[in-house]
Amino acid sequence: PSSGKIYQFSDGVYLQTIDERLNLTTLLKTTRDLDTSFNAHEYFLAHNLTEEYMNGAGYDEFLDENNTSTGHRLSRAPIYYNVIDSGNNTWTFNYFFYYAFHGYSNMISVPSNGTRSYTPFLLSPVGMHEGDWEGTSVKVCQTSIEDQDGDVPTKQQLPKPIAITYRQHDFTEITDCTQGECHFFEDSYHPMGFVALFSHATYPFPSYNHVYHRILLSLFLVDRTNYLDELNKMSFFQPNATNVIRLLNPQEVNFTTPRSQYWNAFGGQWGDITSPNLKVVIPDCLNENQTAYVPCPTKEQDPVFYRVMQMIGVYPPDDDSENLQPNSILAAIADFSAHSNDQSGPVTKLWFHEETPPINAPIWDGIPQNTIEEEYCSAFILVPDTGNQHVEYHTWNIKANMLGVLSMCILLPVGT
Repeated sequence: PSSGKIYQFSDGVYLQTIDERLNLTTLLKTTRDLDTSFNAHEYFLAHNLTEEYMNGAGYDEFLDENNTSTGHRLSRAPIYYNVIDSGNNTWTFNYFFYYAFHGYSNMISVPSNGTRSYTPFLLSPVGMHEGDWEGTSVKVCQTSIEDQDGDVPTKQQLPKPIAITYRQHDFTEITDCTQGECHFFEDSYHPMGFVALFSHATYPFPSYNHVYHRILLSLFLVDRTNYLDELNKMSFFQPNATNVIRLLNPQEVNFTTPRSQYWNAFGGQWGDITSPNLKVVIPDCLNENQTAYVPCPTKEQDPVFYRVMQMIGVYPPDDDSENLQPNSILAAIADFSAHSNDQSGPVTKLWFHEETPPINAPIWDGIPQNTIEEEYCSAFILVPDTGNQHVEYHTWNIKANMLGVLSMCILLPVGT
């Protein structure tokens, strides 16, 4: 960003506007030089939301070896990185992706009538916020490459990654390349990552629904990494020598730094911090391939979805005497989304400075260690469609693909 303002915010109150020009003195005083925690939750950067900024870097056509358009889109956006010494003769490259906005929360409503039907939807405006930094980390051996001819190193000359860390909300997933768990792009050692719709969490494989949190018996928060559009085309980023840019350490930023890099010193929150208006909440349902919006099901078509919408206050109750307490449920969803999708920038993330361990998604909380698949899936009881039906128990063989455990247990199709 080159324009916007920095303001101070505390206990739900705007205290003052510190700077409206993003000058370096303010950036240093309010963040880098004030204390070691960077005051990440006290100072905020509100961008100047111009049309150019909102549109982003845009896309180019992706051409094949014959210089013919493939219909795929190649992003012009940069990716930023830093490198840390992760010990044991290894380096970890941290890659940061910036999105102007974090979109609405993705959810599914799942019936328990033994069918594979479910309703995918977005819940507007829950989860929406300005400024979204996401990332992925790649660990490699500290191997030097000697190329006497000055040519670009071949795949055989490059060190193969040891592990890849995919960062998703406030949890992480690590794939072990030495055990064959990592996926690379075509004939290279470039790791592949699949970005989730609106949340921008990054996963090692595509799926219609990565389930990561359970809100109600039949309501789940999910991430969708189906990367093909309605024409079976995709949009992607391909690194080269000019679009991968090193992030400066905050201590490197001074008055000799180009103005375009001043923001590297900002240690506060990215984007205006405003709570969503929960008085007007709208579900946006998706088609089976998650490529277009469709009308949400009626009460007759999907009683569980309709009941869930009543429980969270989106649809009115059938009877005024019903005590559904929707405000507290909806507020809890919004609060969870806010805390798991914070607006901190690269320098305030712990993994910018040191290697971090994997963190389980919330849906795994409360599951005892050494739980076997039969015990887990049998305990994963879903709410009956009408409240009067017998609850069915199902056990599914998931040993062959532990990454798909949640999807298989609740009968969700996985994209390929």
